[in-house]
Amino acid sequence: MSTEKQKEAARRNIEKAREVQSERAHGQDIPRSTEGLSTAQKDRLADLQRRDRRAAGRRVAGRRNC
Repeated sequence: MSTEKQKEAARRNIEKAREVQSERAHGQDIPRSTEGLSTAQKDRLADLQRRDRRAAGRRVAGRRNC
């Protein structure tokens, strides 16, 4: 379930998207905000984040044994 704050943010985003789409339809050259990541880049990022979390867990566990 979405909070009221999330719903309001979504409404603002939709409004902005409509404005930009209309401007593009009327010939303005408005670049996309970002190209985003490829699927391979997302997968590599997720793998790195998992490794970092595991390594952090081992470091914390090691401190408890001291």
